[in-house]
Amino acid sequence: MHHLGALRKVRAAILCVMKQARDAAEELSLLRREFSGWSFLISDRGRWWALRTGPHVVSEIVTDTAALLREQLQELHEVEQGR
Repeated sequence: MHHLGALRKVRAAILCVMKQARDAAEELSLLRREFSGWSFLISDRGRWWALRTGPHVVSEIVTDTAALLREQLQELHEVEQGR
């Protein structure tokens, strides 16, 4: 019985990681649609990156969450549009 409990814990942990991966993939997809001039990635340390090439004052943004990355990209967009 002890092994069954350990297996359940492992299964729960795997399911949690899989959900986090699906959520991150969905969030990356949304960011790509919202900010088409940027490329996005999540580092092995869980940092969210937005990168772009070309003659821009800001070419990369790094944050701890997708929500913060989106917020900073929106603010930058407003500044670049002169608002």
